[in-house]
Amino acid sequence: MINYPTPMSCGVRNSKGVFFGITGNNDNEASFGEFPWHIALFKNVQGPSGELWTYVCGGSLINPGVVLTAAHCLRTKNGPMLDLHMLKVRAGDWNLRITHEPYPHQDRAVRNIEIHPDYQRNGLLSDVALLFVTQPFELGPHINTICLPDPGVVFDQRSCFSSGWGKDKFGDGGKMQNILKRIEVSIVPHGTCVQKLRETRLGQSFQLSPTFICAGGESHGDTCTGDGGGALVCPTSNGQYVQAGIVSWGMGCNNTTPGVYANLAWFRNWIDQY
Repeated sequence: MINYPTPMSCGVRNSKGVFFGITGNNDNEASFGEFPWHIALFKNVQGPSGELWTYVCGGSLINPGVVLTAAHCLRTKNGPMLDLHMLKVRAGDWNLRITHEPYPHQDRAVRNIEIHPDYQRNGLLSDVALLFVTQPFELGPHINTICLPDPGVVFDQRSCFSSGWGKDKFGDGGKMQNILKRIEVSIVPHGTCVQKLRETRLGQSFQLSPTFICAGGESHGDTCTGDGGGALVCPTSNGQYVQAGIVSWGMGCNNTTPGVYANLAWFRNWIDQY
């Protein structure tokens, strides 16, 4: 096995993968280790044969001991927050169906949760949460942190990425993915996004809070159910990637309506408290 050095900085995307890449990729598969900050969030549920760990959402590693995700991922369908013992986070995974990969994934329990104080279930305002793990992740070629944006920065890139194991299409017919997928999306200006959202059932009076950022609405793919909490990342001039948003909500999948993400530049000061 090749000995890859541990990344010395945040936001290092392995565009050709770690140890191996994907050849003939025509279904948006990410390469192993391509997005080393991507986190899987699981919850413990009672199944017919006992307790099961079920995939819930994505997240991003912003510090070896801190995971950033969407607040809505931490609520049950009835509203209460999930208990700490019901959660675990995983870094370094690629194919959720297999256990033998070039480098092993790492699981961590959660010791504390901080949900943004302004979070609202209705409308998903301030859909941001931090998970503090019981033991820091060990960084390596396939596990690394993502850079955070400066407060107030405005993104306008056309080559941003989101990744996840979410459904391949909206609704009951959609299937969760085994292999981590990626989608390249463009940032959509706020005004354009509002116009597109008003063309949906939200109606002509809909207003979009500046705490959101929009991306996508292109024909080649989209984030979807199950991708919530994952990172929208954009390249910087020095080649690193910075997280622009957190997958929050959308009006269907794979259509001309942009996806809506929590705007991390808006929440950077709150994150820095911790």
